[in-house]
Amino acid sequence: MKPYLTILISVLLLQSCGKEEVPPPLPPCDHDDFHVSFRFNGMCESQVFIDYSKLGDNFSIYSGRSYTEDLAQFLHIKVFKESNLKDTLWIEAFDVSSSFTDKVKVTYHYSGPNGLSGSFSIPPGQGTKEDYLIIDYYNADTTILEGRFQCTFKEGSAASWVNAPDSLVLTDGSFKVMME
Repeated sequence: MKPYLTILISVLLLQSCGKEEVPPPLPPCDHDDFHVSFRFNGMCESQVFIDYSKLGDNFSIYSGRSYTEDLAQFLHIKVFKESNLKDTLWIEAFDVSSSFTDKVKVTYHYSGPNGLSGSFSIPPGQGTKEDYLIIDYYNADTTILEGRFQCTFKEGSAASWVNAPDSLVLTDGSFKVMME
């Protein structure tokens, strides 16, 4: 019996060594009721300035915050929408030269005292299934728009003094905006 018990324990130990520990999910970022927030390369960010506008079926959310006296960072989400707002929208999944019905463009800008000092974007047609925006709620009467997003920017450049990261990943993004 003892040899069988030793073999059983050995097999169980070998099986458990191959399994990776799955970290617990991160808690959501804190934010106000009306907000634009996200994890910026893993760190929670809540935007201070938010502007939401609509032109026809297209939506634009522009949000940002100042980080230093000389530097502000802005996130611009533009939704070209012609169909049901309950669909998942893929960010830059379609080339602008081809026809499309749903398209989302997201850009992250750095602005200094002399204007634009850098930006990150996803080139047209290079978005993936990991780059998405979901509209969770829209009320045309109250002009409230609410949703979630995440994206990995594939192109970026910034002035050397900006100290921008080499890559930029936004996860756990959420927004609830209302037109004034």
